[in-house]
Parts: sequence; structure tokens; C-alpha cells
Amino acid sequence: MIRFIKPHLPRPEEWTGYLEPAYCSAWYSNFGAVHERFAGELTQKYGAGGRVAIPVASGTAGLVAALMALDVRGEVVVPSFTFVATTQAVRQADCTPVFCDIDRKSWMMSATSLRSCLSSRQAGAVVAVRSYGLPHDFTDIEKVCADFGVPLVIDSAAALGGRLDDGQWIGNQGTAEVFSLHATKVFAVGEGGVVMCAAELAQPLREVINFGLHGTQIRRRGINGKMDEFSSAIGLASIGKIDSFIHNRCQYAEFYRQRLSLEAGSGMLELPPREGHPTFQTFPVRLRNGMDAGEVVEQARRLGLELRRYYFPAMHTETIFRSSDGVEQLPVTEMMSASMICLPLYSEMDGDVLEEVVRIFRTVLRFCCETNIEQTGT
Repeated sequence: MIRFIKPHLPRPEEWTGYLEPAYCSAWYSNFGAVHERFAGELTQKYGAGGRVAIPVASGTAGLVAALMALDVRGEVVVPSFTFVATTQAVRQADCTPVFCDIDRKSWMMSATSLRSCLSSRQAGAVVAVRSYGLPHDFTDIEKVCADFGVPLVIDSAAALGGRLDDGQWIGNQGTAEVFSLHATKVFAVGEGGVVMCAAELAQPLREVINFGLHGTQIRRRGINGKMDEFSSAIGLASIGKIDSFIHNRCQYAEFYRQRLSLEAGSGMLELPPREGHPTFQTFPVRLRNGMDAGEVVEQARRLGLELRRYYFPAMHTETIFRSSDGVEQLPVTEMMSASMICLPLYSEMDGDVLEEVVRIFRTVLRFCCETNIEQTGT
């Protein structure tokens, strides 16, 4: 079976040396020396305009902490086209998710849908999502948020190390951007995350992830969201490798794009938009011609290829997230959620494996397309 995800983390001998300060001081968490060094190196590499990096226990904890540090209450507008962690983080911050649609071309939050949503509600914040970690420029969303005076937090879970078209590192838009360092991500420590934010938000955020404490005083709402010294050490061992990993993944993604160009040209597939410089945690494509995404995944599994459906199901269709007053129609979200398939990408991937992924995927596409034609007569 060709696995969908094959994490690449440093071996123990590559990161245990970074723990020497922790063992010398017997200090293994609570903003220890290793954590602070990792934060400093992340800030130096990815920060711009005075932004600072704060390592956290997970990307989800980072989203919760950002909303709490901004003292957001009430409703928060999020795209329904996202992974469940985004919406659960809004709930964990004691806020209510309100869903808006995405843009058909960019696959990201629609500025038009967002403006409509904010015009009809008293939202406390907006959480946008970089779908699949793609490096979309959120200037249009920033403008809408500024017009309504609400903060923008960007869930950039899979995007750390990516750049916008102008070369700017991802992490410097919105009020704060939050990344995941989960084992499935390109920049991985196992469990962890990073919040990139303006310097003035850094202290409130550090208090939030330390139970809301300022010294011995409980100053604000809080969680235990700190990154420990061990995860920080893995991060220090990883940071120098990420650019080469991303370089590899971009080459593999271009391989997929070229090999699947015929299917895309015939209208069978839609390939990811070309924008910025992505990290390519995965290679997302949209099925067309009415093909059943679930059937594609199942047929590929039978032939030895693991594919995934992200983001399915759409969050607004889940009973746990349905609001009592219903939800606006989200036609683009529903269409995209039903038709997206993600192909595997690793940081180091053998050419024979890439060829086999394409071969199996093409076989499945032809089978499912022919089956659909027989069933529908079109």
C-alpha cells in the first residue's frame, strides 16, 4: 500500500543534543531555554515587521489561544470548508462558529460571502483558513475585516515555510497566523504548533497558554498550551531542513501536475491554483464529470493507493456545528467538499512511487468516469 502520509522527523541523535540546557537546569517545560531558542529562530527566519513566533502545544491550541488573547467573545466567522480542528478551536475558545462560503477560483474564504455574513451578524472575529496550506494572499479578507473592525486570525496549519507571490513568508497577514507542527505536516515535531503575531499580542498570548497567569496573578482566560523542551528540540533539529523538504515537494507536485495535465485538459480534473510558493503537504485535485469521490478513494485503496478526502464533510453539515437559526446556503463549499481528492506527497519520495501513484490514480479515474457515463448516460 502506498501510504497517504509518511512523516519525516529527525532521528533522536539529531535532536537530543539540543536538550542539554534543559537537563543542566532540570527545566523541561514552562518556557525553558530550548523553547525560547526555538521561538527565537522561528522569529528570525519567518517573522517580518516585528512579528514574533510563539511555539505552542498544537495548532489547535494556538487557534484557541489567539482568540482568547484577543478576548474574542460570541460568534466567529469561519469557512465551512476546513478540517474539524478549526471549528473545534472556536468552540474551545467559548465562541460560536458561524459559517461562510469559499471562493470558487482560490478555494479560500470568499470575501463576498464574508462581507455578507458580517453585515448580518455581530461577529467578534474571523478565522480564515489556508486550504491545503496553499499560499493565498488574504489582502481582500484583511480589508473586509478592517471595514467591520474585527480581528482576523488565519489558520495556516499546513503552510509554515510557504511564501506569497511577492516572496513574503506565510505568517505575516491578519492579526495572527497559526501553524501546526503535527507529524503529518512538512515542518513536524510530532505534536506542536506556532503562532506568529505582532509583538503587542505576544505577552497576552504567552499568558493564555500558561493558564492565564501573569506571575502569580490570573489575568485572563487561559489553557495549558505550552510547547515542552523535547518538542522544541525536535523543532530546532528540523528548522534547517525545511527549505530542502519544500523544494522536494514542489518538484513532486510539478511532476503530478505535468503527468495529470491530460486529465485536467479533458475536464476530468481541476488542479490546484498556481499561486505563491506552497509547501505542498499534499496535492489536492477536484474531480469533475460527476465522479464519486468516495468511490475513487475506495477503488484506489483496492489497487494499493491511499487517498484522502479533505475537506469532507463540510463543517456546516455536521449536526454538532449546526446553529439553531440554521445556516446560509454555501453552494461552493458543498460542491468542493464533495469532489476534492488529495494525493500523497512526502518530503523524500522515490520516483518509482510517484509514477505508481499516477498510474493507479489514472486507472481509477478512467474506471470511475466510464462507470459514471454508463449510469447517467452522459
